[in-house]
Amino acid sequence: KSWRARRTLKKTKYNITIVQAYVRGFLARETFKRQYLPVLVERRKRFELETKAATKIQACWKGYRTRSLEKPELKRIREKVKIVSNRISPHKTLAYKKEKALDIMVSGDSTLNQIISALQDLGELVEI
Repeated sequence: KSWRARRTLKKTKYNITIVQAYVRGFLARETFKRQYLPVLVERRKRFELETKAATKIQACWKGYRTRSLEKPELKRIREKVKIVSNRISPHKTLAYKKEKALDIMVSGDSTLNQIISALQDLGELVEI
């Protein structure tokens, strides 16, 4: 009978040790959350903010450097694009044609010829 008592006592000590380990782990996690988590969250926010700032600085520097070291050929192309952009009439742009075609399609008082013309305009836009 004494061996049963020793075995029961051994199992009880083992079970108590397991419960103590769970309780200690829980308390350690709670302590960590209270003490260190706010610091870690603040560090993470600061790191993200600094990363965004560094990215913005890099983008500004690259843009400045590209514009200041621009090749003459690229300058001519930019000037031509500006000239052509100034010459374009608003009613010849793709955005204008799309809006006009959609307005015709949506309005209920359009004629069949207007709807066909609108569909052709939209077909041209899809091909591009």
